[in-house]
Amino acid sequence: MKLGIGGRLLAAHVILSLLVLVAMEAFLPPILRAELERQLDGRLRVAASALAAEIEEGEPPQIAAARVARTTSFRMSVVGADGFLSADSAVERKDLRAAGSHAERPEVVAAREGNVGGGERTSATTGIETRYVAVRARGGSVARAAQDVAALDESMAAAKRAVLLAAGAGVILAAMLGAAASHAAGRSVRDLTRAARRMADGDLSELSVPRGPGELADVAAALERLARDLAAHFDKLTRERDLLGAVLAAMEEAVLVLRPDGRLLLSNETAGHLLSLPGTAHGQPLIETVRFPALLDAVHQAAAGTAARLELVLKGPPRRELLGRAAPLPAGSEAAVVVVLRDVTELRRLEAMRRDFVSNASHELRTPVAAIRGYAESLAHGALDDRPTAERFVAGLSRQAERLTALVDDLLDLSRIESGGLRLSPEEISAEEVLQRAVEGARERADRKGLRLAIEAPPQDLRVRADRRAIDMVVGNLVDNAIKYTPTGGAVTVSAQQADGAVRFVVRDSGPGIEEQHLARIFERFYRVDSGRSRDIGGTGLGLAIAKHVAQQSGGDVGVESRPGAGSRFWLRLPAA
Repeated sequence: MKLGIGGRLLAAHVILSLLVLVAMEAFLPPILRAELERQLDGRLRVAASALAAEIEEGEPPQIAAARVARTTSFRMSVVGADGFLSADSAVERKDLRAAGSHAERPEVVAAREGNVGGGERTSATTGIETRYVAVRARGGSVARAAQDVAALDESMAAAKRAVLLAAGAGVILAAMLGAAASHAAGRSVRDLTRAARRMADGDLSELSVPRGPGELADVAAALERLARDLAAHFDKLTRERDLLGAVLAAMEEAVLVLRPDGRLLLSNETAGHLLSLPGTAHGQPLIETVRFPALLDAVHQAAAGTAARLELVLKGPPRRELLGRAAPLPAGSEAAVVVVLRDVTELRRLEAMRRDFVSNASHELRTPVAAIRGYAESLAHGALDDRPTAERFVAGLSRQAERLTALVDDLLDLSRIESGGLRLSPEEISAEEVLQRAVEGARERADRKGLRLAIEAPPQDLRVRADRRAIDMVVGNLVDNAIKYTPTGGAVTVSAQQADGAVRFVVRDSGPGIEEQHLARIFERFYRVDSGRSRDIGGTGLGLAIAKHVAQQSGGDVGVESRPGAGSRFWLRLPAA
């Protein structure tokens, strides 16, 4: 029987396919072997470099070798400067010296010369055919990673089967397509082929496929339908990709997605910023990209099928605290593990501030309340009949009530300021006028204590832009604070000067000064340098905190300069008019 063009093409395809399979059987094994050895050497080199890095960071060799061995499943060892094993994940510590000197092993010799050493031989320690890679580590030691060749042979056999099966399937499919395409010839076939090639190249702009006779018409209709489906599918994938990218970019949480082999598949900008990921991190093993053992351990646990919570502390600067979770993804997908990390630094700081505030406020309120209760109980139990004692206790009640009132008023002021309840109306104010009002309001207290309260006259045209009540509150608070802590016979001086487009008000006193460790916290709520002495002097411990918040809401700032025994200089900086 005479074969037609379809039969001849089919026969040619079958013969060619058989020749290809025979050629692959002949030439594929050495190629696969070389490629698998190259990949294994690369992984061994990465593991050895990781072990060397941990030794460089001061990790004990036995602990570092065991950790890297758990992570990579390789046999990890460290050859000391004396040529003997100082660590080996496959050898008990007591048997290390019995393994003999490794100084003359080829990979060790090459590593000590600064190269990446490698080799394959039967291990004298385990008796198994093993492949080695070694790199130089600290102090003349050598970090070495090893894998038995049996695993390589198994990988090669599996890869060979997969490639041959895929090649066989591809050859069969090619033969079928060739037979189908050979049923017609001429212009219709060429037009159909050109249309199919355009679609294969991703050009779906022309969805109309030239129709041919017989079966070619069905093929043309199928190609048109396929092209339309592909166009719709590509459009949907593009929209989903853009949406996913927008969502990840907008997230405050750091997101990492890893492949089953531990390589980074996806990350957002937050993750890159928090973890300092390099621009080439995608596609790289996570162990080569980050150096956080807690993160790597959580990923390893998630890859094993169990979700893991983790907490990271990034020393910075700035120091950050991260909370997160590593969770496994359904098997069979390109991604295997997703890690989500949240920066809780500010939350932890606010929680600490809230706890401190509640504790301090409770402590400050407890003192006057306890005193009032004590006075009242004493009066109720007979002191009321002793007029001198009763008058003294009533005076104490009044003093503690005033202190309690001042504390509550300051708490309300601070709450109103922090919540934005303080409404400011900035205007141009003379700096000298501000100083005069502050001194006049404090003159009586200064005279009663025997202090010299003076003004260093500022320039006549020096003006500041601020809310009148706000600036009086801050400057008055600084002056009052200086009067409280300056001993009898001392001096308090107020001044103002121009400074870089702003006006700087300075309150200088001749008090005992403040030690350096207290300067950074002096404007915190309830913070006192000497709590016992501060309560004797009076005050709520909130004045400087209120002054700082008011100054910041006015567009300025406050600060202090002081040394023990040399007095203090508190300053307020506000925009010049």
